Amino acid sequence: MTTGLIAEQAAFSDLAREIFARLSPGDTRLEYRSSILNGTSVTQFFAFNPSGKYKDP
Repeated sequence: MTTGLIAEQAAFSDLAREIFARLSPGDTRLEYRSSILNGTSVTQFFAFNPSGKYKDP
């Protein structure tokens, strides 16, 4: 496993590409929520459209 600033930048770039791919036309933002505790993880994405509603992509 690679560590350090370069590895961190690469991980954030990969995450940004994943989030961008989930946006649909008309979405204004996407929230990414993640919780990792004791080997268990939960990840949620919520896309928001201009009317203020959100859907789970």
